[in-house]
Amino acid sequence: MDRHATGADTTDPTPDRVPAEADVHRVVVVLSSPTKTVRTHVRGLVVRLLDAGVDVRLAAPRAVLASFGDLVDVTARGTVLALGEETRPAHDLVAATTLRRLLRGHRTEVVHAHGFRAAAVAALAVRLLPRRPGLVTTWHALPYPETATRLVVTWGERVVARTSDVTLCASRDLLARAVAVGARRARTTPVAPPDVPAPAEPRPVLRARLARDLGIRADVPWVLTVGRIVPEKNHDMLMAAAERWRGLHPQPEVLVVGVGSAPAVQRLRRHIRDRGLRVRLLGARDDIADLLHAADVFVLTSRWEAPALSVQEAMRAGLPVVATAVGGVPDLLAGTGVLVPLDDREAFAVEVALLLSDPERAGTLAAAARARARDLPGEAEVAADVLAAYAEARRARGGRRHAGG
Repeated sequence: MDRHATGADTTDPTPDRVPAEADVHRVVVVLSSPTKTVRTHVRGLVVRLLDAGVDVRLAAPRAVLASFGDLVDVTARGTVLALGEETRPAHDLVAATTLRRLLRGHRTEVVHAHGFRAAAVAALAVRLLPRRPGLVTTWHALPYPETATRLVVTWGERVVARTSDVTLCASRDLLARAVAVGARRARTTPVAPPDVPAPAEPRPVLRARLARDLGIRADVPWVLTVGRIVPEKNHDMLMAAAERWRGLHPQPEVLVVGVGSAPAVQRLRRHIRDRGLRVRLLGARDDIADLLHAADVFVLTSRWEAPALSVQEAMRAGLPVVATAVGGVPDLLAGTGVLVPLDDREAFAVEVALLLSDPERAGTLAAAARARARDLPGEAEVAADVLAAYAEARRARGGRRHAGG
């Protein structure tokens, strides 16, 4: 991944491991309603920060805090922010007031906000502090406004970018966007996936067991995708391909892992039933590693993605990938997978079918993906990069420790 800084300042290359002692000792991590990708990233980061002796406090909606309960005593180290699923300015103002109160009492050195909405709340909170802490924001994805207009979103991006002391971006296009709206000390940052454990049984045995559990055939190809059932994941493109694959012999099983709102899932389920598609909606699963090891190809049809953790997990499992050429996906695959233009349904269906019909090529791509995955940054490198950003943000605020009060 491109680690070159953009903007006024530059930073040293990311060290290989987390320093034994961090330069910044009091950090508040702010989240809104993160996706599994963001939550996984922050979880790994919190573990490393705690190991480095950092006093970490979390500020997030109650449900998000609960997901970190095994790592941090949320009653002592967690602050509930009044952020629901929908973006409402009144809620965000209340959340900013709550966060500002926490920062004053905690004598915070650095605030690290993940995601656009959390960053907006953090920017509001720190701007009114007389001696404010450093602000690091991570841009994980494009903002998808629900009730806000594009003008409001752009204004919010400018406020976040210009208030942040360091801006970390999950992909180069996000970096370009952040710099365009005024971000200083901006650069890309790695986002590491969790480890993908090796299968506990031979692949034929694993497939046979999963086939029985899922009620599908083990002797046909399996096409797997993992992601939320939301418009930006573009499942309609996958459904159109599944219609085309009905002419294949054998016809593949399409496995969709992920959750979404009840209306979105019901709409997709109706489409599958009405069209007679061989597609299984599997919902949330705790055996994704087994599915990755058992599948024949991993697909991603998103309208935009950062370097998606699901793709990184597929690569680590040695699974060939066919994905839309959007966001950080091309840089992530770096020639080890098949890229198709966004919304080119015919090209996507053809490329998957060609890969399923050519085991030798699929094996070559799988081996290349696994090798590429070994070179991607791990959680220790990610944490070291973030700790360097914290030190940089504190220096930008004049080097004061324990700001606030």
